[in-house]
Amino acid sequence: MSHAVRFLHALAHALATMALYSPGHPAGRRAQELALDALRALLAADPDPIFLFLGGPPIYAGRALHELGDWPWGPRFSDISVQRLQFDGLATSESFATLLEQLQARLAGSEAAILGEVHLPGISFGPVAVEAMAS
Repeated sequence: MSHAVRFLHALAHALATMALYSPGHPAGRRAQELALDALRALLAADPDPIFLFLGGPPIYAGRALHELGDWPWGPRFSDISVQRLQFDGLATSESFATLLEQLQARLAGSEAAILGEVHLPGISFGPVAVEAMAS
């Protein structure tokens, strides 16, 4: 399993666990730690990973991750205007925790969710805009 696929599975597990338990619950904290470890492993292999969620399989490094073709989180991310998820080496445990909180808030339809493009230390996410080229 690639680092990218492993990270996306860990991210989904953390979000699902956070939805089941109250904030600060040991199971939620452990799932967040595992997802952060997976992100660090991914960053060691790719210093600037970018994921796109456009309704089909997630896209990473310019190719569709067909092994995640039926992964339910891709369409869910797209539906909450998280069509792009990008990381770099400046990502911290705090910025990653904030990412998870913001994703959870968007998924829950919370008024506290920051909509649109979001920039955190080492992390950015939001919608993808397609621009027509002038001929």
